[in-house]
Amino acid sequence: PAPGKEVVPSSKSSGALEKLGPRGGIRSLMGRMAAAIRRVLLDLPFGYFLRRLVGKANFWLDSLRLVWGNPQGVTGADALRFQWPAIGQGWEAGLLAFTRSRILGVDAYPGGDYALVQEVLSLPNTSIAIIAGSSDRIVPPSAARDVAERFSTQIRFVQLEGRGHDPFEEDEDEFVRVVEAFLEEEDGQDLD
Repeated sequence: PAPGKEVVPSSKSSGALEKLGPRGGIRSLMGRMAAAIRRVLLDLPFGYFLRRLVGKANFWLDSLRLVWGNPQGVTGADALRFQWPAIGQGWEAGLLAFTRSRILGVDAYPGGDYALVQEVLSLPNTSIAIIAGSSDRIVPPSAARDVAERFSTQIRFVQLEGRGHDPFEEDEDEFVRVVEAFLEEEDGQDLD
């Protein structure tokens, strides 16, 4: 500034820094810098790689055959249902964020997955059913069962034999029957 001129910080910056304090301001700046570096060094190249990968012929067909309980049951129409959303711009950002959270053990929900489940269960007129495939290679049925057992009286666990990671896609009729039975059971409990 020119001699005799006083610099008056803007209300935006001074208020934010006052709340954060000197260490908080530095931490905030470092966090933003780390996020920018992550975007440039990880998200952009891996996002590009994912877009190229899913654009390859038979990617979805081969991928679904890996995760379904009955690989021979996967059809071209099944693969197309998964392929269409991947054409949209920005889909890979969600996949990257999920992968990063699992690798780093960081959960987007304060308190983690169990806290989220507990909060959902505390909502009025809310019930949870976990429906897992016995041949799921992505989320082992034992992991899903562990969540249900942690909330044993509040969560119903159903395992569909021979199904993989997408039981709702692998046999829609079976999945709907299980959901309808759950809802009928819940309605019966509400009448008591």
